[in-house]
Amino acid sequence: MDSSKRIVLGLTIVNLGVLLGGCKTNQNDNSESLKQARSLKEENSLLKENSRLKAKQRDLDRKENSSTPATRESESSSSNSTSNLNTVNNPDDAIALAKSKYGDNNGDWHWECLSNGSGSLVNGQYYFVKAISQSEIQNGSMTGTVKSLRVYTNGTIEEN
Repeated sequence: MDSSKRIVLGLTIVNLGVLLGGCKTNQNDNSESLKQARSLKEENSLLKENSRLKAKQRDLDRKENSSTPATRESESSSSNSTSNLNTVNNPDDAIALAKSKYGDNNGDWHWECLSNGSGSLVNGQYYFVKAISQSEIQNGSMTGTVKSLRVYTNGTIEEN
């Protein structure tokens, strides 16, 4: 075999090695993408379950508390004539006010107070309240957020 054929053969072998190495890298990239997709699906499932459990707990809490925020306000206004009916004293009041203004989209929206992760006031001024659509989550939305609100203690609501 003469030297030019050897060079061509050598270059052909090198090119094949590069191409095959690229295929393996592409397979690794696809494998990593599949792992990430599975991980996101698992996280989404956990978020859905967490949301469902929170909704169930809220329903139980509401059943235990016979008075609603509006009832508590009307009771306190009878003893204090300067009381504001839209005064927001806690996360449940903030949720109730937001839900009364925007509704629940025929039961699809689940309202949550996410202020500071503990339900307390943000900067001592407002509660951060969100409406989460269960149908949006079922259709693949990562968060399902349809409303994101600031509910101030004086009853003012601002959309984010």
